[in-house]
Amino acid sequence: MDDNLYPNDGTHYEVTVPEEQKREETSEKAKAQAGRELLTELIKRWEERIRFYDSLNSIDVDVADTPEKHQLQVLANKQTKANLLTELDYLEGLKQQHIDS
Repeated sequence: MDDNLYPNDGTHYEVTVPEEQKREETSEKAKAQAGRELLTELIKRWEERIRFYDSLNSIDVDVADTPEKHQLQVLANKQTKANLLTELDYLEGLKQQHIDS
């Protein structure tokens, strides 16, 4: 029985990946890494903006002359901060869902 169709050396189990497929996988990994870096930078930027709108530095000097203008500026900054926090939560969710898992 020298005509064994199933060799024992394991050669029929070797999977060869074409070079084009390897290049595509490498390209996809590079794109994914760039996306990760972009998302991380975006999250850092939004965190900086949130800290800014939470600080007194975000209030214009021009509105300090009247209490009404000052109050409107403070309320606008609080609303902007709340909006940024909502968007930041969404971005962090995307990061956890697609990158950290």
